[in-house]
Amino acid sequence: MADQGKPALAKKTLKRIRGHAANIEEEVVGWGIESQGDMEDEEQTLLDNEDHVSQHGGSSSKTKQARTQVLGFVEVLRSPDTNKAVFAVTMVMVAQQLCGINSIVMYGVSLLSDLLAANSALLNVLVAVLNVIVTISCAPLSDKLGRKTCLLLSIA
Repeated sequence: MADQGKPALAKKTLKRIRGHAANIEEEVVGWGIESQGDMEDEEQTLLDNEDHVSQHGGSSSKTKQARTQVLGFVEVLRSPDTNKAVFAVTMVMVAQQLCGINSIVMYGVSLLSDLLAANSALLNVLVAVLNVIVTISCAPLSDKLGRKTCLLLSIA
């Protein structure tokens, strides 16, 4: 970035990489751009003020990420913030398994062998191919109609 005429951005990035407490002046001097004038000094002052705000209670995304706590499996189940979402996702998965075509594809050969003994395997392959075609063709619907609408329609 410094080679392309963006020394302020290069310094900001270097501070982010090295840490805000690190002394980057020796490295910056090696770039050969240490005397860019008053505009450079003003930009550096603004960058330093921005870094100071983000380190000391600013509402930046870095501060929020630092506060984010990583939860284990048991903590997720026990946490009142996440257990409703876990329950909803689990119920959707159960409903999809109970209403889905997976059981038909899985047991299709044995189900169809009673009807058409000679062609049951071929019919099962055709059902699986039809399943793939319909899945691929309906995939964009979740973006257009919404996921909740598509889930309710598939269950119905």
